[in-house]
Amino acid sequence: MKRALVATLVGTLVIGLTQTVASASVKPGAVCKNVGQINTTAGKRYICVKKGTKLLWSKGVAVKSTAPTPKPTLEPLPRFEDNYKASLASLEQCRLRETQNISGAGPKGFPIRSIAGLPQTGELKIAIIPVDFANAPGPGVPGDTYAKDLTEIVEWGKFFTRSKLNYKPELVSKTWVRAPKNAEWYVCLYCQKGAKSELQPIGTALQEIISLVDPKYDFTGVKFVYFVFPLKAERDFGTSLYFHRVDIQTAEGNQTIAAYGEMGGFSNPNNPNDPAFSRIKIWDHLIHELLHFQGFVGHGVINGSDLNIMTNQWGASSAVTSWEGFLAGWYDEADINCIDKSKLTNSVYVTMSSIDQMGDKPISTMIRLSDEELIVIEKRQNGRYSDFKQSQWFPNMNNFTAYSVNVNKAQYRNDADPDSESKNFWQSIRENGKVPIVKSVTYKGITIEVVGENQVKITSS
Repeated sequence: MKRALVATLVGTLVIGLTQTVASASVKPGAVCKNVGQINTTAGKRYICVKKGTKLLWSKGVAVKSTAPTPKPTLEPLPRFEDNYKASLASLEQCRLRETQNISGAGPKGFPIRSIAGLPQTGELKIAIIPVDFANAPGPGVPGDTYAKDLTEIVEWGKFFTRSKLNYKPELVSKTWVRAPKNAEWYVCLYCQKGAKSELQPIGTALQEIISLVDPKYDFTGVKFVYFVFPLKAERDFGTSLYFHRVDIQTAEGNQTIAAYGEMGGFSNPNNPNDPAFSRIKIWDHLIHELLHFQGFVGHGVINGSDLNIMTNQWGASSAVTSWEGFLAGWYDEADINCIDKSKLTNSVYVTMSSIDQMGDKPISTMIRLSDEELIVIEKRQNGRYSDFKQSQWFPNMNNFTAYSVNVNKAQYRNDADPDSESKNFWQSIRENGKVPIVKSVTYKGITIEVVGENQVKITSS
């Protein structure tokens, strides 16, 4: 008796929560009873949505049979029918031009520029050189340690750029390349990575290493050189190399490259779980630094947080911001909704895919406020390169977030300043001081209200 009662209650709860109907057939546009009610019939799935003052069945979405293999996870269905397309502006309207406070840190707005002259799309050949020293020998075998990193660099590029950028990394040597001098001879004094003096010009230090590997490596087409140094070299001697654009001499002739080498050893990491200490992977750090060279300002919206690869390359998420991906030419009309505030005469409903999952819905909604400012809305959750279960900042994140971008405000970064974000050109739009939007936020007359797991309602007052 008790077992039967429990079964009845559970069944009632399930029906009440899911509002799923499978027996009665429906027609698109016909009246339904409850918002969110789902009907699966004749191979299609329908949802009851609110349209104006009426509750109507949506257009059917084809549902594949679950046999013989399990059905893939589907994105949650929207609770309301999307009606934002009448409010869309051309994507050009969201390409805000940067005309003031231009700095060497990189562009805040369009057009993107790379001081290093590196492309944001197409092919980009990368040479990775593991270098050690007599007074700072390298551990392990780089060819084994970093084999997976080569694959990750390629796959990350394809995933977040919609295959518009093709990184081509190559490990120059599978073993450590022993430099002809000790570690203290290969330092960048102005980089402030721990070195107290330069025993030789940094350009000479670079060329010595290039000449060492040149006989066994073809530098043709290389645009970026990434050096891997042992922790001891960086920590004890300040070993580091940094060039936005420099000429090197190779057997293939004169080559112009950008170069980077250091992984934070100067900060004296001592935790074996710290990637700067263990150095068992390099792909995420390499991409972080390479994106800077390609024109990403990065370090925002909240520097140090684990929201994306440019705020913390070793954080919970290695995603990018849709704003900088947009700047780089990775995203188009299929990925970005550009809405002009002046066209928001009525509330609009927008369903989005998470930028962490790069689904088939838009991954970003941008609301143009003026010639120099807009709002960016993104959905954040676990994805291929995001695991918010591990996040120290936003544990189990499955929320919308929003931030403002003012392309003519000064770029400001001071990690010692607790008010650094408020002085920067982009800022998080918080709900009661918190980044994840649970209910709603309002910024300059625009209210963003969460109405479903992947859907927001946008209203202009």
